[in-house]
Amino acid sequence: MDSTRIEALIRSVSAARRGRLEHAMWRNRPVKFGSLRPCVYTGRRSPSIALLNPSWTARFAQALALGNGAGFGSSPARGFCERDSARREDLTVTFIAGHAEIVAWLYLDAGYAQFQWGEQRSPLLPLAGRAEALRSLAVEALPADTALRSIAVCSVGAADSLSAPSFAPGVAIESPPGVLQQIPPDYPNSAADEGVDGTVEILARVGKDGAVLSTAILTSVPMLDAAAVRSVEQWSFEPARWNGRAVSVWVVLPVTFNPH
Repeated sequence: MDSTRIEALIRSVSAARRGRLEHAMWRNRPVKFGSLRPCVYTGRRSPSIALLNPSWTARFAQALALGNGAGFGSSPARGFCERDSARREDLTVTFIAGHAEIVAWLYLDAGYAQFQWGEQRSPLLPLAGRAEALRSLAVEALPADTALRSIAVCSVGAADSLSAPSFAPGVAIESPPGVLQQIPPDYPNSAADEGVDGTVEILARVGKDGAVLSTAILTSVPMLDAAAVRSVEQWSFEPARWNGRAVSVWVVLPVTFNPH
């Protein structure tokens, strides 16, 4: 996204007359089978939703310092934190400005945000010193959502604050991970005998060395889950890259079982 588009986005967000805030939390529970790496089942709870007025959207733009374009510069962003692997939040703000729809994804625990306008995505915007104010605005809009208050926002003083974060699924970075070795799953005899097939969808954290560090099952086929996880744990990747260096990233991997 070039500087002209960025400036237009900033003006549109600041002038938005209405919007929508959505907060969804993914709840995890441990798997009951053995795995080589940490693994959980994860499920998205029903989101909390609030409609936003012009006052809120203006204060959002002010809290994020959009008025001066801070954070959209070309220098590598600093002040990112590791995301809590035991908790995942989706905090999305959609702005309606005229006929345009602008979406902002806020990762308060990791310390960054990203905007999308049409087919364009902004650079990652570091939230150093701004995440707490943004959480307060979210709590104001969704007062009944007590989970918002317990988000551990990224602090510049955190021990890992100068390392690259584990980027959430769908975040646009310059080079996503590429599969180098894909190990096919072993079809469980019990599932094959009963004609059980389907696709297990797995969220995998790929490390800076290209190895799978942990997994979470998004879509389960109970008789196939263990085999799918054990397969993905053996995959290897060309690491993702951000600002020219290898980073950890979460990716969604489908593992399909077909008896034929």
